[in-house]
Amino acid sequence: MAGSKRKLNRPEPTNGLEAKKQKTTLTVEDAKAYFDQHNIKVHIPEGKDIDITPLAGFHFQGFAKRLIRYCQSKFESPTPIQACAWPLIMQRSDVCGIAKTGSGKTLAFALPYLSMSRLGQLDVFEQPCASPRFVAMAPTRELAMQIAEVCTDLVKALTAGEEGLYPVLCIYGGVPKRDQRQAIIQTGVDMAICTPGRLQDLVEEETLDLSSVQYLVLDEADRMLDLGFIDAVQSLIARMPKAGKRQTCMFSATWPATVHALATKFLNEPMHVGIGSVDEGMVANTSIRQFVEVIKNEKDKPTRLLHHLKKHYSPQKKVIIFGLYKKETAWLENFLWEKGYEKVIALQGDMSQEKRTQAIADFKETKKTPLIATDVASRGLDVQDVELVINYTFPLTIEDYVHRIGRTGRAGKKGLAICFFCPESKGAQDEKAHAGDLCKVLRDAAQEVPKELESIAGTSGGNKATKKKAHPLFGAHFKSAEQMAALEAKKVHTTFDSDED
Repeated sequence: MAGSKRKLNRPEPTNGLEAKKQKTTLTVEDAKAYFDQHNIKVHIPEGKDIDITPLAGFHFQGFAKRLIRYCQSKFESPTPIQACAWPLIMQRSDVCGIAKTGSGKTLAFALPYLSMSRLGQLDVFEQPCASPRFVAMAPTRELAMQIAEVCTDLVKALTAGEEGLYPVLCIYGGVPKRDQRQAIIQTGVDMAICTPGRLQDLVEEETLDLSSVQYLVLDEADRMLDLGFIDAVQSLIARMPKAGKRQTCMFSATWPATVHALATKFLNEPMHVGIGSVDEGMVANTSIRQFVEVIKNEKDKPTRLLHHLKKHYSPQKKVIIFGLYKKETAWLENFLWEKGYEKVIALQGDMSQEKRTQAIADFKETKKTPLIATDVASRGLDVQDVELVINYTFPLTIEDYVHRIGRTGRAGKKGLAICFFCPESKGAQDEKAHAGDLCKVLRDAAQEVPKELESIAGTSGGNKATKKKAHPLFGAHFKSAEQMAALEAKKVHTTFDSDED
């Protein structure tokens, strides 16, 4: 194991009440208008005394000045999840944030941690040290890498390039463990951003020690549970200080019963912040123009795909096409190649880590496009300027539909999402059962609902996919744990947290 824990001298902590008074203030009327404008709901646990006023800018008494300047140089203003979560986290509350993908969640949880570390509100250890103070868990290695990239940039801004104070380490499977072990021994780790499987490996072999974690983040918690990581997540959290002794932030794009159960178990009196239409558990990004094409005969889909690509594609435009299974994405890649789309590439689960990383890098630079992907790639890919998403085959859940289209319309930009909906599909699922849910997602995002889809939703078979459970803030859950388990059994998963040495 790397160096043992030794606390660094730290400055006097800033008074929490002071922090509240000296932030970028909004009046009560302005705060209410902000909540209404962005469709924000905040739930305060009974008996909890906390200021929920959102920030109007990047100034807050507890924030490190260098980080304030960094944010001001890159962004015009905080996103709604940042404006609402920052004051709550700085008041040392646990937070559950329900917001669409691409809403700036990483900055929402990383900036307060580094500010509190700099101001002495958290213990800081000398490096190298194998006891991370900050642990963020994410469902995919791509998302983990993106979080690590943002955290690394923040650390550089905070320390003015001085290395070794807050080492960031991205931990994921599919690559040899020895490189990760070596980094821990030589550099140490303060901020560990991980997929659960590989983190569990390193903890169980005692390369990493989680007994001093002061700040835990569960990002895309719904997807982590959906991908079957619940046992690993629970085992890892059990090795950390208990809720109340550590601060915990959980972020999710949806709010199924399984995520609610996780929050109840591992967070201490959390504040809930919902951005957008979360009354039914889904958050539809209104920056995305959604077009649903009802296709009666599945054999027409290849022709319709070529029609839309001819209309919207250019070699300099980032396009993602989603299939349901690996076999389908491989077929789509070959089909489009034969039709003259020479830059097409498929992102598949059995690719080596090196090839996956290269494929994503090539797509980011538009050396390759369109990108064909399954749902393995549909969460956490933070690629800028994706202009078009095509759902060639409808996913197994309405949640996956929202996550797929969330690849476009990010960071305030506009996007287009085209969906083929086949009510007579002969595949792994009965697509028409999702018609009612899809109509609601379209309506919530102020999108046009096709009459054919509306008609299907009005039939007995068009509204079967959901069973509701009530929550005091977020209303009905989309799926119970039993329903999610049944869906999980239909999916084919590839685990990337390999045990390679």
